[in-house]
Parts: sequence; structure tokens; C-alpha cells
Amino acid sequence: MYAMVLGTKKKSVVVKNVKSEKISYFLTSPKGLQKGDVLKIWIKDSFFSNGRAFFKGKHRKLNEGEQSFEQCLRCEKELRRRDKPLCYQCWSYLQKSKTDKAKDKKSYRKDRNRLTTIYREVLKKAWEDGIISNDEAELLNSLRANLDISEEEHQRLEIPIKREVQSAIRTMKKIEETNNALENDFRKKFPPEYRTKDGHIVRSKAERSIDNWLYEKGIVHCYEKKLRGVNIYCDFYIPYKGGIYVEYWGMPEQKKYRKRMIEKRKFYKKRGLSLIEIFEQHMKDPSTQLPEIFGEILDDVEQETLQPTD
Repeated sequence: MYAMVLGTKKKSVVVKNVKSEKISYFLTSPKGLQKGDVLKIWIKDSFFSNGRAFFKGKHRKLNEGEQSFEQCLRCEKELRRRDKPLCYQCWSYLQKSKTDKAKDKKSYRKDRNRLTTIYREVLKKAWEDGIISNDEAELLNSLRANLDISEEEHQRLEIPIKREVQSAIRTMKKIEETNNALENDFRKKFPPEYRTKDGHIVRSKAERSIDNWLYEKGIVHCYEKKLRGVNIYCDFYIPYKGGIYVEYWGMPEQKKYRKRMIEKRKFYKKRGLSLIEIFEQHMKDPSTQLPEIFGEILDDVEQETLQPTD
């Protein structure tokens, strides 16, 4: 067998098998031997004592420079330096104690977990829209090669992400269908029948009062502008300061209406849109309340400093 010397005692040498990494005691004179030497040993006899393995036999030290080695005795990889019996990785690894190896494994796992977390985040981002494009697939393949992520590990990370995204998409579709049903139901239940001074036809007297006030104050606006990409209409849209959306909540006490109001609020917040909200109590005294609600816009219009963005 081939073994590495880990230490010497008075009448024996502590050695580690190059292949099995088992540590045992070689009963021979330690003269001329030191830590790190590699020996070729012919075992004649072996026995156990106090849980330790001892053996006797002949040995020959594989001195560097005396012979040429083509392969590493442990990993069997081709050696760059033919004067050494072990590659540097194997030579340094065999000298490490159990504590050192445990530290290495812990450090490796920590680094691995960090790299896996990075790959998982990129994978999650790629699956965000429910499908991976060709460019995203190329990026993932390149990243997987650089981070040394195996196909099995990739599948283990991708499957739960894919399920989570598909579940979220199904949930979003259900919410969208519910919102569409609520919006369509509302529009059918309250058809536009009140004409305003600027020619708009609105759905309630309160909306007529708001529209007329905006028209009288010279605030450019449109009625029921459809929001991009969804079946949602705002009550009023003012094309200033990047766009200001106005909603009149006339029946928040009704369950279906309140649900529609909450979903529309969430949408405005998610898109980062400017929203002005008007409630029924504001319309009890619109001449006082509306100037306070639209105060900044009204001031800019009066000073002729507000320029439309659309």
C-alpha cells in the first residue's frame, strides 16, 4: 500500500493510507522519516490494540527526484511534476486533521449555499412572467456553468419556483376575472345618464357636480379613462404632473362596491399612480371641499404655471 507519514514516535510511525485515508501505526524505526513523506509499504503482519491498528512489514521511501511518477497515487490524475508521487491537492489534503476537514466542509457548504441562493434569485426573476425566454435561458446556462450548478440541483431549485409562479399567475387571473366582473357589473348597474356642462355623460349627480366644477375652474380633464393593460376605468383623469387620477367613492358601505374600491386602490398603489379620492361627505358642500381637495392644482391653474403632460 501507499501511505503518508503524519508523525513519528519512538518505535513507530503514524501513517495514513493514501487511498482509504485510514490512520494506523507502522511498527518500524522512525529514523530518516518525517511528516509528509510518502512510503510504499509491504505489510507482513497486522493487529488491533486499544482500538488502534498496528502493522509490521517492509517499506521504501518514495524520495523525490529518484524516480518519475506519471499519475498521482491517490486521485490518479496526470502529474505536472513527475518527481512527486502525489499532486499538491492530495498531498495537502492527506495532512489535514479531522478538525481542519470539518472546517473546510463547513466553509464549502457556506459558499455553496451563498452561490445557490444567488442562482435561485436569478432563476426566480427569470420565471417572474411565467415563461423563460431564449436570452434568459442562455444567461441561466452561462451562470450555471460559472457557479458549477448541476442539472439535478437546477431541477431541484426550479420545480418549486415554477409551481409558485404558476400558482401566483392563476391567482392573479382569478383576481382579474373578479375585478372585471365587478367593473362590468357596476357599469351595467349605473349607466351614464347625466350630461355635464362640457358634454360628458356621467353616471351620478355627484360625478356631474365634480365634472362641472373642474370645467368651471379651467382644469383640463377626461371622464372614465381606461387604465393601460387592465379592465379598469378611473372616474376622472387630469393630464398634469405625470397624470392625476380622481376617484369618487359614492357607496363604500356596500360590500361589492367596497371590494371594487379596495382592488382599484391596490392597483393605483402598485403602479405608483397619483390618486385623489373624493367621498360622499365631500359632496355635501362641494364649493368648500373641492377647492381644498384640488388646492395645489387649482393654484397652478390660476397662476397659469401648470403645463399639461399629455
